[in-house]
Parts: sequence; structure tokens; C-alpha cells
Amino acid sequence: MTITASEFKAKCLRLMDQVKKTGESISITKRGVEVARLNPPESRESLLRSLRGSVQIHGDIVSSLFRDEDFDAVTGRELEHGSPPKPKTRSRNRSKGRRGSH
Repeated sequence: MTITASEFKAKCLRLMDQVKKTGESISITKRGVEVARLNPPESRESLLRSLRGSVQIHGDIVSSLFRDEDFDAVTGRELEHGSPPKPKTRSRNRSKGRRGSH
């Protein structure tokens, strides 16, 4: 079935129900040129079958890339052992008076 874009706009919900019920696609045109196609959904089995063999596993996908210690902040373990020391900051030499004067 082929319809114009303006007809599709006016009847889109009804047309979606029709495609679901009949399983037939609808071609949507603008100025006589196909711009879209409304298709029924593929069955889950068909979709999974088409994806079969498309994924390759390289290496270990089960083990964590992180150490347990990397999650201390998330688990609260750092509260049991104390927080890590804060980095020392350099003290500034603050001269009295205006900036830029020596």
C-alpha cells in the first residue's frame, strides 16, 4: 500500500493499527517519491536470529577491572579506616598593600 505524507499525517494511528493487524508495510510518499516505510515489528525470535554471530567476546568479561579498594568511597569503608590525608597546599606569601607592588 502507498499513501501520501499528508494522508499518513491525518490517519497515522489508524494506519499503525492496520499494519499491526495485517502485517503489511505501508509506503509513504512526498511528491511521488517514497520517503518512509511503515513496517510491522519483527518477531523477537527473528530479531535475535539476525543478531546471532554478530558479537565476539575478547578476553575476560566476568572479572572486575577495579580492585576492592577502588570502591571504598562508595561502600563507606574509608570511614572505618579514616580518610586519606589531604594533600599539602603551598602557602602564599601575602604582602601587605596593593597587588603587584614589591
